[in-house]
Amino acid sequence: MQTTTCFRALVFLAGALAGSSLPAQTSTTVRAATPTMVADQSGCPSINYYDVGPGKSYTALMQLPWSKLKGCDSVRIYPKPNNAPYYEMILVSAGTNLAPSSPTRFMRVIGMPDPVSGDLPIIDGTNATQLETVLGQTRTLQYWENNNPVRALYRYGLVMISGQIGRDMNFGPAGYISIENLDIRNASYPGTFYDGKFYATQPDTTGSYDLFTSCIFAEVAAHLILRNNVIHGCGNGIFINSKNASLVELSQDVLIEGNQIFDNSNAAGLGGGNGRHEHNSYTEARDIIYQNNVFGDVKTGAFGDCLKDRSSGLVVRYNVFASNCGNQMSLLNSTGGQALIWGDPGYSTTYIYGNVFDVSMQSNTSLALYGGDANSTTTYRQGTLYFYNNTLTVKGDNMTTSPYPSVFLFHMDLQNAIADIRNNIFFTTPATAGAEGKIQVMSYGAGTANLANNWVSPSAAQFWLGHPVAGAVVNGWNTNMGANNNPMMQQDLRPASGSPLLDAAAPLAVGVISSGNRPNGVAGLGAGMIRPSDGHLDIGAYEGLPLDTILRNGFE
Repeated sequence: MQTTTCFRALVFLAGALAGSSLPAQTSTTVRAATPTMVADQSGCPSINYYDVGPGKSYTALMQLPWSKLKGCDSVRIYPKPNNAPYYEMILVSAGTNLAPSSPTRFMRVIGMPDPVSGDLPIIDGTNATQLETVLGQTRTLQYWENNNPVRALYRYGLVMISGQIGRDMNFGPAGYISIENLDIRNASYPGTFYDGKFYATQPDTTGSYDLFTSCIFAEVAAHLILRNNVIHGCGNGIFINSKNASLVELSQDVLIEGNQIFDNSNAAGLGGGNGRHEHNSYTEARDIIYQNNVFGDVKTGAFGDCLKDRSSGLVVRYNVFASNCGNQMSLLNSTGGQALIWGDPGYSTTYIYGNVFDVSMQSNTSLALYGGDANSTTTYRQGTLYFYNNTLTVKGDNMTTSPYPSVFLFHMDLQNAIADIRNNIFFTTPATAGAEGKIQVMSYGAGTANLANNWVSPSAAQFWLGHPVAGAVVNGWNTNMGANNNPMMQQDLRPASGSPLLDAAAPLAVGVISSGNRPNGVAGLGAGMIRPSDGHLDIGAYEGLPLDTILRNGFE
């Protein structure tokens, strides 16, 4: 995982804030029937605990009665001595084949950090044993796709979230589930696992992971939380699916919060793949929030995206992208949920704010790709992408004398797509003193980019010179600042005293204010931290108040 000086400072800032006695942040985004901001068990008459680990009731994950677990159950996984991994695969199915749960009756799978080191319990896919492969025991829990007589998707995930064998999707998605505080790793091609057959009389054999195998694979999941996990070494880090344009096969209401996601995707050429089909995170759901995650590099030789999404109601806020991903964000058309997603009002508005992009851009890649990749463009994203109060830093020398850009910022596929871009920092700094930083291009493709009060390095251009797309528009270029390429930022990317970023932000868009998506948080792993305010918003992801002032005076 890439660890830059700025990235270390950001983690320090989040940790310092988290260690202070500060009020928890409440959600400022209002969504209908959305319980996922907390894994709530307040409606449970009692909570049933299933403890796994040395000296506990269960010493292995496969010993748990997973097929019977439901809302109000909590699985607590404890580290092994020397934090040895659990080499096991699990399937979580609460809320589908069992009595449905509710917003106040979550099922939780919780890693219990080591009390001394803080290390998270490890679930490792290296030669892992499937949940139901204890030889000679009755196998009551297996994963088949939609009651298919042929096992289909069982080798695509280390932690699986979906229904059980013999149940079709009419039983609905797995739901009201929270996966927390686990280190989930190493399920990737051409690795193997210990594969059990359905009948106990059949021998167990070795199975092989697919290129698409994911650390966390949710076939269909509603009201799902993935929180504070370390997710790495897989084909996809996270994969959340919607299928067949069917409500009972629609993933929805998802919160992905506080995770570290890195070293996923596959190198080009591996298994015949091109290195672009697997990603750090790949999701399709109706209503989804990414917040306070840290995205790191993809695997060496891979071109996967940090965040690839086909959802409606997408909010991306307070994350750190310290990465070399193919695209930092690919925001594309729905393919599984189809009309249930592209017909949803939330499909036409996307909110990206308060994030830090401290990145090394690969060739021919974008900060934000907005549109689609289907044969027909009729279902492409073509509403408004709100992109505000983010900070982008790209370090490296411009290695060409041509106007060919090294950094593509916004690639919109359709002419009627709009990017509302305000109060951001787009900063390229050379690695060699006296050299020119990498060339940025604001608009690469179609659509309209409306700018207001961004700080932009002087090497930037409105369009890729000589390659404009007919009808593409960039408005507000004259509102940019940054003529001397010195935004005066501190090492942790907060504005320094006297910085032109201070109190220089434009008013938020009307659509942002009405949605409740104000930039109130702090990027990094410190989920719940509130951005300080002196009544005048600064440009970028952070306010410029000194850290000691933040800790001393608290937050608004």
